Amino acid sequence: MSAEQADIVALNYLGMRTAPPGTHSERALRSQARRCAARKTYFLAQWEARQLPALRFRGRKHLEQALSLGKGAVVALPHSGPYHRVPSELVLAGIPTLLLIDSPNYEREVAAYDAWARAYPGDHPDPMRYVDAQTPLATWKLCRGLQEGRTLCLWLDGNTGLADTQKTTVEVTFCGRLLRVRKGAAFLSARVGAPIVPALPRETRTGEHVVEFLPPLARAEEESSEDYCQRAMQALYSWLEEQVHRDPACWEEWYHLHLWCEPEPATAGFTPPTDPIALLDTRLQSTGQQYVALALSQGAVLAHLQTGMALAQTPLLVALLKTLAGGATVEATLNRLTPRFSETEILEALLGLSEAGFVQAAEEQTL
Repeated sequence: MSAEQADIVALNYLGMRTAPPGTHSERALRSQARRCAARKTYFLAQWEARQLPALRFRGRKHLEQALSLGKGAVVALPHSGPYHRVPSELVLAGIPTLLLIDSPNYEREVAAYDAWARAYPGDHPDPMRYVDAQTPLATWKLCRGLQEGRTLCLWLDGNTGLADTQKTTVEVTFCGRLLRVRKGAAFLSARVGAPIVPALPRETRTGEHVVEFLPPLARAEEESSEDYCQRAMQALYSWLEEQVHRDPACWEEWYHLHLWCEPEPATAGFTPPTDPIALLDTRLQSTGQQYVALALSQGAVLAHLQTGMALAQTPLLVALLKTLAGGATVEATLNRLTPRFSETEILEALLGLSEAGFVQAAEEQTL
């Protein structure tokens, strides 16, 4: 396993612990994190080698229903299964398509399309258009394409776009956590009147590639644009939650999830008293199951599941958390660790751990 893949496995596990996909043990989640990374590598290798089985559409009537309105359709895809294939397969099926993609992948995809287009058997003069999600004219290009009746493919969990996140995101719940996610799919749908068609790409147990289209979502006649964006994005993430509850390893984006979670406040942090005697008598404890240790290629870190903070896993922090696992006073902690570290180092590390949520006042201690 490469260092990059090992990092993805570790961050997959962090995502699954941050927003648990059901009731799974720690051991089971680590296994799912490895399976998820292996699937990502497997489908990408298939796509790059163009060694692909036929892809079958299921529920195509839902896409056709959306397109029948003459306002285009927004196909919202999760990063699941053979998702790379869906835009080109739509084109091969005779459906003019737009693909919204982030800047780092834009040039690569355009180059890959140029090679693919030479083998395109159809007669449409412009079957596929790529739009860079991070350019100022992206929204205008997408609206124009939808108004032409095209199908727009975008990743519902592709959390990149323009810098103004307050205007371009909404909050949704997912696996018990509050996420801030891009609302582009719903915004474009509301602006142009193009229904959203959720679509799930997956591989069957027999190795067949399938994309399943679901009934479309559309803005109600008297529904405001903001209300629709909130409702539609929550519906998409609730649908995605159903998928990961059934199969946690099906979704590639676990390793990004910790970046999308809205941080929650730490519980009962440590506020040091100004009186030295009271400080020494203060009893503290680590927050136990609220954080995980991750071995990453750039070094080991401690990541807090509640606050989203991460700290380098130094010998001092490890010693402090071990000492405070069952609760201990500051004086006892200093007595135990001063043979290895200075008092100033210990106290500063305690404050850092408290601010990040790793250490709190013990239950019997009132600060």
